[in-house]
Amino acid sequence: MPEFNLTFHQLRMASTVVIPLPLATRRWSKSFRIHLILEEDRTSAAVNHPQAQSDVHSHVVQFAISLLPVTATTTGVVLNASNQPSSKGRYFSTSAMDSNHLHHLQRTMQADTLMDPFIRSSFLDMLEKGKVPAPDRLLADDSVSVLTEGSVVLDLKYDDLARMERRVDGDGTSAEEVYRVTAHAQDGSYGFDLDLILPIERGPIHYELDSGAGHSVVPRCDVSGTLRLDAPGLRVVRDGNWRECWRRDQVTGNETESSWISAALQLSHGWDIKLHTLWDVNVLDGSATLRVKKAFLVSPQGKLTICQEYDLEALDTWSSMSTLNDYGTKFKLNIPEMKVELTLNAAFPQQEFGTICEGRAYWKGRVEVTGKLGEDSVDGLGFVEIRPAQYIASLEKYLKRAALLTTLEVSKIYPERLLSPEHAMKTFGFNSTDYVGTSDSGSSAVSNPVSDSSPLRYMQNVSLDILYQHVFAPVRHLINGTGKSWRSYMSMLSISILGCDPEPYRPLVAAIELVHTGTLIIDDIQDESPIRRGVPAVHTVWGLASAINAGEAAYFAFHTAIQSIPDLTAETKLGVLEIFFETMRFAHAGQALDIAGQQQSLLDDILAGKTEPAALERCILSVHRLKTAVVVGNIAKMAALFAGAKSEQTKVLAAQWERVGLAFQIVDDVYDMRRGSQVQNQKEEQRTGNPAQKPLKRRGDDIRSGKISIPIAKAGQMMPLEEAKWVWETVLSKPEDDETTKNVIDKLEEYGVVEKCIEDAQRMVDESWAAVEEHLEDNQAKVFAHALCRYMGEYHSI
Repeated sequence: MPEFNLTFHQLRMASTVVIPLPLATRRWSKSFRIHLILEEDRTSAAVNHPQAQSDVHSHVVQFAISLLPVTATTTGVVLNASNQPSSKGRYFSTSAMDSNHLHHLQRTMQADTLMDPFIRSSFLDMLEKGKVPAPDRLLADDSVSVLTEGSVVLDLKYDDLARMERRVDGDGTSAEEVYRVTAHAQDGSYGFDLDLILPIERGPIHYELDSGAGHSVVPRCDVSGTLRLDAPGLRVVRDGNWRECWRRDQVTGNETESSWISAALQLSHGWDIKLHTLWDVNVLDGSATLRVKKAFLVSPQGKLTICQEYDLEALDTWSSMSTLNDYGTKFKLNIPEMKVELTLNAAFPQQEFGTICEGRAYWKGRVEVTGKLGEDSVDGLGFVEIRPAQYIASLEKYLKRAALLTTLEVSKIYPERLLSPEHAMKTFGFNSTDYVGTSDSGSSAVSNPVSDSSPLRYMQNVSLDILYQHVFAPVRHLINGTGKSWRSYMSMLSISILGCDPEPYRPLVAAIELVHTGTLIIDDIQDESPIRRGVPAVHTVWGLASAINAGEAAYFAFHTAIQSIPDLTAETKLGVLEIFFETMRFAHAGQALDIAGQQQSLLDDILAGKTEPAALERCILSVHRLKTAVVVGNIAKMAALFAGAKSEQTKVLAAQWERVGLAFQIVDDVYDMRRGSQVQNQKEEQRTGNPAQKPLKRRGDDIRSGKISIPIAKAGQMMPLEEAKWVWETVLSKPEDDETTKNVIDKLEEYGVVEKCIEDAQRMVDESWAAVEEHLEDNQAKVFAHALCRYMGEYHSI
C-alpha cells in the first residue's frame, strides 16, 4: 500500500471538531486537504425569537476533501502547485443535519422578518415538508449517539457518515491522547479513517477572539490512517494539527450578520500562524463594522505572540456560479510586528462548501504559502476560510450580483478594446488551426500577416478602434449592470436544479446576455424608443445603420461563447445550436407580428360582434409567447442538455419556464402603467452633457406609442364595450399628452383590469411550479428558482 506524507490543519467550528488535511505523496502525484466538522449541542436563542423553542440540541456533520494534481519529488516534498489548471481540482463534500437542526432552521426562518419574502417562503416550503435542500442532507432519526465518561472517553457517532472517538490509556496520565476520526460519503466514494495523536508536552494553546468565542489548538500532532477516493484505502502518515472551537450561537433575523475571513498556516522551520478577522454586517444596507482582528503566531518552541495589526489583501477573486458569492483566492499577508510577508495562493478556486447551516455557503480552501518571516525565507501549507455576508434581505438587490457577474463574463467575449490583430481574430472566434500554427518555413504565421495562408490577412489595414467602436461598443453601451440579467441567472439555476455543477458553463450567461442585448438594440429601432436601461438607445448615439449591424452581430456571439465551454461533445454543441436557431426563428416571427399589428382587424370584428373580446388578449399573448416565453423555455432546454437531464425533466422544466416567461411579459406590460418616470443619472449627464433630470422613460409610454398591451387588450372583457372602444381608439391614436395617458390608465384601474393581469401572471407561475416541482431535485437552486419565479409573477421592474 503506498505511503503518504500528510500536513494536518484545523478549521473553525461552533462546538465543533474540524480536520483539514493537505496531503503530498512520494509515488502518486495527488494532493489532498481534508476537513471534518462535527457540531453538537446547539441551543436555539429563544430570547431573540420567542417562537423558537429553547434548549433544543441539534447535530450537524460536515466533511470535505480537496484534491489536485501536484508535482512531487522522490523525497515526498511538494513543489508549488499554484500554476496547476483549476479545472484539475476536485472538491468532495458532505453536509448533514438531524431533524432537530432542521426544525431549528425552520423556526428561525418563521420568526425572521428581515429576509426577502420570496426567498423565505421558498425555503419554508421545503423545510416544512421535512426536507433539507441539497447539498445538505438529513440524518436518519435516532442515528446520532453521544457517549462520554468523564474526561477519559468521548464517542460521537453520526449515522454511518462520521464518527469521532477519544481514548486515554489507564488513569488518564498517559503522555498521549488518541482521537480516531472516521468520515465516509453516503455512497462510499470518498472518506478517511485517521488517528490523531496529541502529545501533552506541546499541549493546547487557547485563542480568545472576543467574549464567548475562541479556539483551543494543539498546533502540531501525529496523524496516521487511510484515505479513500474512488479507490481502495490509501495509507496516510504525517504530522498534523488539532483544534477545538467554541463560539456564541448566532440566530438570523437580527439586523446584522457575521462575516469573517480566517487562516491557519503551518510554515517551514516549525512556525504556525492563525489569524481571524470578523465583521458585523448590516443586512439591510451592507455596511460593515469590524469586531475582531487578531493574528496568533506560535514559535517552534511553543511561544505564543498575539498581533492585532496586520493586512490580508485579496489579490485574486473567484465568483461562484452556484451562490453568486465572491471569494478571495490569492492573498498578501503582512504582519509588521513580526516581519511577516507571505503570499497565500489557493490550490484551485472551486473550494466552496455549500450548506444552509452557514448562510448559503462558505469557502474553505487549501493554500500554498511562500514568503519571509523575519530574515528567513519560508514556505508551507494552510487553509483560508471565507464566510461572506450573504443574508438576502432583497431578492432584487441579490439579482444585481447576477448582473455584475454576467457583465464580467460578457467582457471575456466582448472585451473593452481590441488590443491587436491577433486579439481581434480571437474575439471574433476565428478557430482555424493556421491561426496559431507556423508556416512551412517554420516561422510563425503571425510574422507574415498578409500572406495568403494567414488568417491575419483579414485584419490587414483595418482600424481596430473603428471596428471596436461600431461592433462591440454599441452592445457594451447597454450592458452596463443596470439590468437584472435574470435570463442568464435562470440558466445557471436550471443547470444546478438538475444536479449539475454550473461552473464550466459560465460562457452561457454571456451568450444569453449578448443575444438579448442585440434584440433590444433592434427592438428600440423598430419601436422608435429613445431610451433603454436608463441610457440613450443605441440608434440615437451610433445611428440606425451601425445600430442594426451591431445588434445583429451580437447574435453570432452566441456561437463564440459556446465554443469556449470546455469539453463539450460535438453532439451537445450541435444540440445547443439547434435550440438557439429555433429560438431565433420564433423570436423573429413574434417580432414580425408585433411590427405588423393584427389589432385593427380584430378590434373591428369585436366591435361588430363577430369575435369575442377575449380574442384580442389571445392575439397579444401569442406574440409574447414567441418573443419572450419561447426564449426562456429554450434556455431551460439548453441547460437540460448541458446537465444531461432526462427527456421528461427537460420537457417539464422548459414548459415551466415558458409559462414564467409569459407571466413576466404580462407583468412587464403592467409595469409600464404603474411605474414612476425614469430620469437620467448624474453619470450619464457627464457622458452626454444633457441635464441630469431630463425625463427618459415615462409612465404609460406603451400607450403613447400606440401599443396594444395585455391590460389594453383585456379591457374588452372587463369593461362595457363602449368604454373599451374609447380605450382602444385612444391608444391607437398615440396620445402625446400626459393627461390623456393618465385617463386611459385610470379607466383600466377603475375596472380592475390592471390588477387582474397581475393575478393572471401569478396564477401562471403557481400552476407551472406545481407541475414541475416533483421532477426536480430538492436543492438550493430549486429554492432560488422558486423564489425567482414568484418574484417575476409580482409587480416588479425586472
